Amino acid sequence: MAETKDPSYKPPSPRERKALQDNFTRANQVAATGGYEYAVGLLTICVTRDPGNKLYAQAFLSNLQKQYDNNPGKIGQFKKLGTATSKASMRRHISKGRYVEAIKLGVEVLKVNPWDTGGLVNMAQACEGMEFHECELFYFDNALMTDKDSVDLNRKFGITLERLGEFDRATNCWRRVLEQKPQDEEAKKKISDLSVRKTIDTGYEDADSTKDARRVTTPMGRGDRDISPEERLEKELQRDPSDISKYLELAGLYRAKDRWKEARDTLQKATEASGGDHNIQEKFEDAEMTYRERQTEKAKVMAQEDPTEERIEMHQKLSRALNRYKLDVYRKRAERSPENLTFHYELARCFERSKMVKEAIASYQKARGDEAHKGEVLYGLGRCFASIKQYRLALNHLKEASTLLKPGEDGDKISALYMTGVIAMDMLDDLDTAQESFTKVASLDFSYKDVAERLDKLS
Repeated sequence: MAETKDPSYKPPSPRERKALQDNFTRANQVAATGGYEYAVGLLTICVTRDPGNKLYAQAFLSNLQKQYDNNPGKIGQFKKLGTATSKASMRRHISKGRYVEAIKLGVEVLKVNPWDTGGLVNMAQACEGMEFHECELFYFDNALMTDKDSVDLNRKFGITLERLGEFDRATNCWRRVLEQKPQDEEAKKKISDLSVRKTIDTGYEDADSTKDARRVTTPMGRGDRDISPEERLEKELQRDPSDISKYLELAGLYRAKDRWKEARDTLQKATEASGGDHNIQEKFEDAEMTYRERQTEKAKVMAQEDPTEERIEMHQKLSRALNRYKLDVYRKRAERSPENLTFHYELARCFERSKMVKEAIASYQKARGDEAHKGEVLYGLGRCFASIKQYRLALNHLKEASTLLKPGEDGDKISALYMTGVIAMDMLDDLDTAQESFTKVASLDFSYKDVAERLDKLS
């Protein structure tokens, strides 16, 4: 799967969205009188032009199936075989990131057979590439309904559901794999991993504990029951799923209550409804990063409390996935806004964590003018130069960094001073600099590592 959206995709303009909505309304009216074929024609335009709209996808597939009286047996074998070439072309387009072309072909495949599992999976993967995750799940769901016991389908869907945080459903997929292949080691491991992931996820998403506090009373005349601000906004969005301001308001409520999974999901819908607006996309990415950071921290705590191999491995896996996600986000942001030095700084940190040292040095150097992170940038450069044995360069950057970093900033000042001393003493035989650096460390924390022993050797 290619890493970026198809550059040929241009989100519908407000005028186009209005025309597509009119098509959708007309298709529903026609379908209500049995005019499924005409409805499908209208909905084809909707799905190919706005492939991330789940309502369009649902109506399109539903009307196709009604054309065959909801009976897959009415589709001849010859018809089914006739789509093989188109599905192969879809896969080629997807592998090259040409998702728009894949979707156009997929629509035609599904017109021939709306239960075609290959076509449905290809549509799901094209939607994944374009980050239209609601539609991705929709097409996968329909593929699985057609062939629920398929080992291959359950594997693919299980991986997709895990990626999107649907841990219970992912577990069910892997259990179906085990039913068909009882000795499948991947399925056994996935079920075990998902159990840990669910525990991590639940730890930060226990909405029930604050349910009563979130509720407000509906004014008289509007209903007898209580309704929360979140529920009110969700109902309003059901009536008008294109209202971006309501998504942002709802996400803000979730963020304020530390419900990052729901904030993330809401902002994902806002991004899709906006047609990929960069500002809203960044809000979604920020929520996704915070959600992943919380999960990773919870996994770390669990591994510390009970350091089983399974929990340690899960923490490491989540840490790597978090860094990969951040690297992708900040690389795109730095390319889009090269004047924003903080983006280069964050990208450099991701490169360094991935041991991509040359790339990290380049990004840290671009971020040198970032006044908010000046000390951290110099410290990062010092670490990177030390890792490639450029000790004089490392020492110069570390000495400057230690004058800018403040005590208590994640221990960076002490660690920068200590690293300065180690390089000066062990690599460059600069004993005066080593003495000065270790003395400063001792004045802040005399018990830090082997500082006391090193000072004894230098005295």
